Amino acid sequence: MFFLKPLTQMSNLQNLANLAIERLRKEKKLSREDMAHHLDISLEAYRKIENGTTNLSLDRLEQICEVLETDILEMLASNNAKYQVNEVKDRATGINIGTINHPTDSQSLYDRIDNINENTKQLTLAVTELMKLLPAQIESLALLLKNIKT
Repeated sequence: MFFLKPLTQMSNLQNLANLAIERLRKEKKLSREDMAHHLDISLEAYRKIENGTTNLSLDRLEQICEVLETDILEMLASNNAKYQVNEVKDRATGINIGTINHPTDSQSLYDRIDNINENTKQLTLAVTELMKLLPAQIESLALLLKNIKT
């Protein structure tokens, strides 16, 4: 799909997992340091898991689920109910998360995209018409310059 990280392509599932891990960690009132300790990894390694800059193995995901007292399917299913796909996309690309929170907002986004596409078509037509006028304008300017010189 369209879930990209700088320099790495991340999957939809990976991004859902990253969001769910962070959300569940906060719900359990665990710090990142706590998680790193339980997983026996460095704080920096855990941060990379949560922010999606490292690929998450299934084994590591299972370990995280044990710490968070959940299973993988439950974690991903509960996450899906809280976040819209576009919100996951925003998180994955580092663009402000939370721009789209509700299904009605998603439709609004599609409407805005349609408007942008229509405006782009109209602008393209206008620029094309202006470009057609350029040769005549250039010729007029050339004549003016010629008259000024003489």
